Amino acid sequence: MKIDVGEQALKEAEQYIQENLRFLQAHIRSLKDRMRALRKANMLSPRRKYKIIAEILSTTAYLRPGADN
Repeated sequence: MKIDVGEQALKEAEQYIQENLRFLQAHIRSLKDRMRALRKANMLSPRRKYKIIAEILSTTAYLRPGADN
C-alpha cells in the first residue's frame, strides 16, 4: 500500500497548525494572567496596560479567520 504524498503533507500541515494554535492560545493566557496579576498588585500603569493589550491584539490577529499574516 502506497502512502499518498499529498495526504501526508496535509496531515503534517494540520499538525503544524494545531501546534501553533496551542502555542498562541497559551501565550494569550499568559499575557492575560500577567495583566491580572499586575492589576491585583496595583502595578498596572496605563503604559503597561497598553503594551500588554497591544501584544494580545497582535497575537490574536493570527487567530482571526482570513487574516493574511
